Amino acid sequence: MPLNLEYLGIVARIDARIQQLDALGLSEFEIKTEMADLIADFHTVLSQATPRENEALCAEFAGFQRFAKIMQTLATPMAIDSQEVSGGLPSERVDKVAAAINQRVLQLEAQGIDGAELLKQMVGHILNFQWLWTTVSDAKLAQLCHQYPGLYRYGQQMEKAAEIENQKKKDTLSHLPVLPDVLKEMIVYLLTEGGMIESRLQMILDERRLRESSSELTLINDYFEHWMEGYKGLEKGMRAAQVPEETHGIVMKIFEPMALRIIQLHNKVFENRISQSPNRS
Repeated sequence: MPLNLEYLGIVARIDARIQQLDALGLSEFEIKTEMADLIADFHTVLSQATPRENEALCAEFAGFQRFAKIMQTLATPMAIDSQEVSGGLPSERVDKVAAAINQRVLQLEAQGIDGAELLKQMVGHILNFQWLWTTVSDAKLAQLCHQYPGLYRYGQQMEKAAEIENQKKKDTLSHLPVLPDVLKEMIVYLLTEGGMIESRLQMILDERRLRESSSELTLINDYFEHWMEGYKGLEKGMRAAQVPEETHGIVMKIFEPMALRIIQLHNKVFENRISQSPNRS
């Protein structure tokens, strides 16, 4: 049965959004993050359409086809062997994750931040770090650590922290109830996107790329506003899901400092832009 207008409308929205994001030069991971609000609709279309209809949609809507490929690529299982990592797309993603972690560690170290405080401020990268640590072979990991010294030092700090937790002989989160899937997805989004925003804002400050007409500033401001909306929605979502106060407190203990850091970096970037504007009297 042909897809109705509602489903075709979804496909058209996905197609248009993907083309916009591709024009901004975003990575596949960043595109998937930006498309979070349309993922459920995407799966709905796939489940309602026949294989032949899906082929026809991909042929007609290049953006929809591109998103389907991204979803397939990023759905690759975390535990893949060294032969897969040495091949195509998985290896590309591994290198990008390692480079992003390395960049943020170097940024923080340049500010004199190390040890436990570095781990706190790297919270936005912890999921990608865990993915990396469970994805690559020991040989590949050694190569990455040699290539990216910040990644190596972060790994050392993470191992020390894990040893301390093991010595306590308890899992402080084991007794807590499992969060609803919708909140898990929101938390993953806020962590990964927040880490990216912190890195980009710091990079703009460090390199003093504060041009008034910079498209990068417009893009990062859009990221910032979208993230802040998600952050505000997280607490509302936990209240609506009747998450226990202890769980609520643990989650907010992670995100409140992160939000403060992002706001402070954002303010510095845009205050500097105003102060350096040639039109400022």
